[in-house]
Amino acid sequence: MAAFLWLALSVFLVIRRSPQQDWAVIMENARPLKWVFGLPVVFVFGTPLLSARRVLRDERLKRGVSYQFSEAGIHIETSVSKSDFSWAAIRRVSEMRSAFLIFTRPNIAFTLPNKRFESTQGVASLREQFRAQLARTKLRSY
Repeated sequence: MAAFLWLALSVFLVIRRSPQQDWAVIMENARPLKWVFGLPVVFVFGTPLLSARRVLRDERLKRGVSYQFSEAGIHIETSVSKSDFSWAAIRRVSEMRSAFLIFTRPNIAFTLPNKRFESTQGVASLREQFRAQLARTKLRSY
């Protein structure tokens, strides 16, 4: 809060109109402020756009990911690797409105979008399999 007040006071002191100054001098004094306000805007909006562009160019994501669920666990296949996870290796599963999050570590999860299922019956079937195989689940009840 103190930093915000300091910034507001600085802007006020730079831009305030005094009888001796004309508008051109005020604008000249305010020129450094475009960097103060412009750089945060570039970082806030530019960084996510660059990250999204990088993700869209990723060949692994273009080719897709295949998930197969069985009594033994989860088989995940991408264009560059194949992985098998037993149910014991899955720490927990959380269901959001649009996807399942399958956690293999406390902060590492695979995302399985609900829109990739052929029907709502497939989502319900997977939800029941998670409930049967895992102790820690946070799934929707419908």
